[in-house]
Amino acid sequence: MSSTSKACIVGASTFSIFMMYFVHSNQFEEKQRMSAGVERDEERKRVKQSRFDELNRQRELNKFYEKDQPITKSSDNSS
Repeated sequence: MSSTSKACIVGASTFSIFMMYFVHSNQFEEKQRMSAGVERDEERKRVKQSRFDELNRQRELNKFYEKDQPITKSSDNSS
């Protein structure tokens, strides 16, 4: 075998190994990014639900307190 053919085989093998490493590491990082995105979405949904629950609780409290003392809006804007 000539030295040129040996160099080509070594070069092609090195390139192939590097590309396999690059593709697999890229897939691993992409999987981690996708998992992080799902976790962020779940956290957003949880926060949104807790805010919605708090809003409903405040509305119920408002209704409860308006029974005893109705809120009237006055047209007098004194500053």
